[in-house]
Amino acid sequence: MRSITRKSIRTIYYIITLLTLIIIALVLFVSYISKTFDRTEKNYTLLEESIINQKKKYLQSVIFQSITKIDTLTEVMSESYLSTAELLSENIAQVIISNERESVTSILSDKLQSLSLDFPMGSFQYVIFYDKEILYSLESNKPSIIDESNSAKIKSILEYKDYKIIVYISNEDFTNEIQQDAADWIRKISLPDDEYIWINQIINFEGGDDYAIRLVHPNLPDTEGMFLSTSIEDIKGNKPYLEELNGINEKGEVFFEYYFKKMNSDKISHKLTYAKLYKEFNWVIATGVYLDDIAMIVSNDKELIQKELNREILVLALFILIILSFAVLGLISFEKKISNLLLLKNQELEKTNRTLSETMEQYKSVNSELQNSLDEIRTLNGLLPICAHCKKIKDEKGYWNQIESYIESHTDALFSHGLCESCAQELYGDKKWYKKNKKSQ
Repeated sequence: MRSITRKSIRTIYYIITLLTLIIIALVLFVSYISKTFDRTEKNYTLLEESIINQKKKYLQSVIFQSITKIDTLTEVMSESYLSTAELLSENIAQVIISNERESVTSILSDKLQSLSLDFPMGSFQYVIFYDKEILYSLESNKPSIIDESNSAKIKSILEYKDYKIIVYISNEDFTNEIQQDAADWIRKISLPDDEYIWINQIINFEGGDDYAIRLVHPNLPDTEGMFLSTSIEDIKGNKPYLEELNGINEKGEVFFEYYFKKMNSDKISHKLTYAKLYKEFNWVIATGVYLDDIAMIVSNDKELIQKELNREILVLALFILIILSFAVLGLISFEKKISNLLLLKNQELEKTNRTLSETMEQYKSVNSELQNSLDEIRTLNGLLPICAHCKKIKDEKGYWNQIESYIESHTDALFSHGLCESCAQELYGDKKWYKKNKKSQ
């Protein structure tokens, strides 16, 4: 029964130990998986943010290059127009020099027409003064011509004797020329993944209906020239034009997201856009990328990361399984060693018990004999030599002992001394105190 109990205790101990190891392994496994998933999710987020940040930098770079191109185009056209204006004024001066005053007016119209054919960069205006009076101009409204020529940024002034020749292009016409060339150049830009650049010209910075005009939109060329409203919504209820205008008013540039159709497709997709204000023309120049492409990149990376994660989980699970297997084998080996050791100890204990049992039997036998001897010793029997006069008893060693001492040493009896009446009378009968005491009794 005792061996069975011990075996049961050992079995329970091993089971508890094994369960503890399994629980610890599961806790570590779950903790590792949880941390790994958290780390993976953070990596997904960081990856997505990294890609979006790269896209944002790319969009900013595209718009920056476009604005730089427009600025360069403005400078080149300004220089070209100014050079042409100077050449035209010189040619007009040659016409005046080659003719008498009375014939200048009659021939200027034909000569200037031929000069315009030689320089087809039209929109140039000519004003010729003689003695501070307008001698010839292409416009009939003389006051506006004077004001316009004075304010023109692109103009050439040449004076000869009493003549003053002004060849210029009005600021409005020059701006229109620049805008037209810039818009044509924007339309021709080809970006990767069918992306493009578009331009909206803001009319009212407070927003509302008809707050802007769509000037350039390669994805919707038929809608160029249409008015836009900040109340327009996409399929998700976002108001991209309102968000764009708010960002432009606040910082002059803005990143925002909305849903829009793809180039050469009717598919509506999530789009990230960067827009920047070009103050010279009140243009909002913008470009964007579709985020489903980013989602696809992240999804592909997620698949790779997930495969690596699954591999790590499998390796970890196998490692834990191997550790548990070794633990089980260790417990089994330990159990065998303990069982063998306990068996040897049990055998030794059984041998010792048998020896003790035999010894106890011998002890009982000897004890019984001793008890019997003691009983014999403690029982007074046979003849005892006693003095007839003093009543002393002679012991086995030949010594004479008082009878009470002898009996006490050879039996369990004890003596208490007193006097009988006859002995008391014999010893103290003549004593007054005895007589007195006897009378009081």
